[in-house]
Amino acid sequence: MTLTDTPVLPAGFALHHVESVTSTMDEARALIAETPDLAQVVWADTQTGGRGRRGRNWVSPAGNL
Repeated sequence: MTLTDTPVLPAGFALHHVESVTSTMDEARALIAETPDLAQVVWADTQTGGRGRRGRNWVSPAGNL
């Protein structure tokens, strides 16, 4: 998927595209704190410090969804 294929979300959702982020969940939580009445979706090309199940590190290189 490329930026020209940006998904269309239903009303009440906001899509935020970033090139790189440590954690998409941390980014989403920060956005929700700013606008709690809007559902936030974070789309990152790369994720460098996410957390998976049982506290495992989660890294998502470019091209991995």
